[in-house]
Amino acid sequence: MRVIPGRHAAEDEDQAIAANEKVYVVRREGTTLIVLPAKMVHS
Repeated sequence: MRVIPGRHAAEDEDQAIAANEKVYVVRREGTTLIVLPAKMVHS
């Protein structure tokens, strides 16, 4: 999922990240952070 200030775009439209869900930043593309939900890492 890409997080863009004030907006988001998901590569997988069926996945959602809750506002209080822990995520890991896997890389940065300019000012865009590419994140992965913690539940995907620990499953």
